[in-house]
Amino acid sequence: MIQLPFIDVIGDQSSSKSSVLESLAAIKLPRGQGTCTRVPLDMRLRNHPFTTLELVLEFYGQTISIDEAHISQAISAATAATEELACHGKGISNNPLTLLEKKNGVPDLYPVDLPCIIQVPVHGQPKNIYDQIKDMIMEYIKPEASILLTVLSASVDFTTCESIGMSQSVEKTELRTLAVVTKTDKSPESLLKRHSGWFNCCQWPI
Repeated sequence: MIQLPFIDVIGDQSSSKSSVLESLAAIKLPRGQGTCTRVPLDMRLRNHPFTTLELVLEFYGQTISIDEAHISQAISAATAATEELACHGKGISNNPLTLLEKKNGVPDLYPVDLPCIIQVPVHGQPKNIYDQIKDMIMEYIKPEASILLTVLSASVDFTTCESIGMSQSVEKTELRTLAVVTKTDKSPESLLKRHSGWFNCCQWPI
């Protein structure tokens, strides 16, 4: 069996990272204010010919089967349990959740949803939350066997995106870096002109 590379998905807050992953996996993920990923979500997507969706969530030695209607609740509950055991409060934890998905029509991929990059801690978060997240992301994206998927919102100046800086710090050649630009309908015309031809990327109109 060929070992698929991990796709490390990184992005600043409000970059629509979850929407990109939902499009890949064809399932609903937790979203809404305050539900920004705080532990890595290791997704193992497998295409299979059967119409029945198979979902298994693994965390802290537990393995539970879940149905499509309760994916968000199961992930949120597992995240809360992981935080309680490992990071407490509104911090982050490097103890990943693993979501095994077998579904007809999904691509065979291993995306890893990493915590979004937070610049300013909210109430209850440690003051060094940015440094914690950066250290975790750098640990994941440094290995040359991984692919970097940077999610960028077209509504912001790309040169200010922390995710770009992090990816470029470990991947000078950009041979294993991909970018998805979201919210293209909200991009000021000046930004579109400024970044025209800056890099080849996919545009995800979400």
